[in-house]
Amino acid sequence: MGQGSLYYLYIDIVFFINMAMDVVVLWLLTLILKVRTSAFRIILAGALGALWSCILAVYPVFSPGLQLALTLFLAGGLMVKVALHTKGVRELIKGMFGLYLVSVALGGAMTALYQHTRAGYYVEQLIRGEPMEGMPLVILVLLTASAVFALKYLWITVSEVRRQKSNLYEVTCIQGEKRLTAVGLLDTGNRLYEPVSRKCVHVVSERIWQELHGGEDPLLFIPFHTVGTEEGLMPGMILDSMVIRKEQEERVIVRPVIAASPHPVCQDGSYEILLHEEQD
Repeated sequence: MGQGSLYYLYIDIVFFINMAMDVVVLWLLTLILKVRTSAFRIILAGALGALWSCILAVYPVFSPGLQLALTLFLAGGLMVKVALHTKGVRELIKGMFGLYLVSVALGGAMTALYQHTRAGYYVEQLIRGEPMEGMPLVILVLLTASAVFALKYLWITVSEVRRQKSNLYEVTCIQGEKRLTAVGLLDTGNRLYEPVSRKCVHVVSERIWQELHGGEDPLLFIPFHTVGTEEGLMPGMILDSMVIRKEQEERVIVRPVIAASPHPVCQDGSYEILLHEEQD
């Protein structure tokens, strides 16, 4: 009988590599689905996914088919539930489907890297705890530089997303018996004023305007001009009040002026109100 090879499995390295990959996948999923969640939830979900990978590595007692099913539905569903805080079966299924798509896309990129470079080979060496003397210096430098640039890009992207989210507010427009709640963006470029009263003007989407205005003739017209050459008048009205909320803070604006935007307020629909920079 031939003597088999003996490998040492460093479970801590397996855990942290899987956790890092799960966190990246879940973070990309939250960006794609535009879901608001916390870093703690994403890290916790990634840790749960990594724990499942370690269990399969140490105790390979399941058949390949059962292992795949448990990974897809049990572990994947738990990760989505924890990270996205889904409510209901429909949201859970949507999140799981998105998780699989992101995983396949990222897995394809990793597979290409593995097949066309020796990066996968060196990662296997690291996981098995084998010495890394065979790694050429140029490969080590390139991998290190790639990791630095990837982390820098990730940090810039996260910072930009966080900055935009910090300017998002929950806005409730009140007009008589009508109460309409939507997401508003604090737009530092919005410097519109009603020409007579000089009150700040908050720009709303066509949907909000139609629901609040009710098809009556506009009471106000707000002159505007864009960065280019377009100029014109936006129909406007005065609301009874507007409530602006951000986490535990709340601000009430009495008789604010709103105007209907002639163009979509946001292309992806993540917000429908452009709040004036002064919020008066």
